[in-house]
Parts: sequence; structure tokens; C-alpha cells
Amino acid sequence: MSQTYRNKSLRKGGGGRFMRLEDVFKKKGINNPGALAASIGRAKYGKLEFQHMSKVGRHRQIMEKKNK
Repeated sequence: MSQTYRNKSLRKGGGGRFMRLEDVFKKKGINNPGALAASIGRAKYGKLEFQHMSKVGRHRQIMEKKNK
């Protein structure tokens, strides 16, 4: 069974690690935690791979809404 964080997978591209990092930054009082988490993700994975993960996540979200 895979681990989740706020119903998002913690696997690469699942969105859970991004959300967890955002929450850590919110607790530390960062003004724009999403932008900082995205910046770190782009540095770690590179622009193209980060964009690909974003595209897959958006597609997954659309498909989940259709199936409900």
C-alpha cells in the first residue's frame, strides 16, 4: 500500500511531496510557499521533467472529476 499525504501519493509526480513541502513552508511563515516549493522542484528535477509531472497531475485531476 503506497503512502499518501492529504490524499495525494508520495511517489514522484503524485503531488503529495509537493503539498507536504508547501505545508512545511506555511508553518515557517513563508509568504508564497507554493512558489518556493516549485522552485525547489525545478532545481531538483529540471524544467522539462517538472513540467511533465505537472501535466500528468492536471490530467489525473480531470479524469478523477469525470469519473465521479
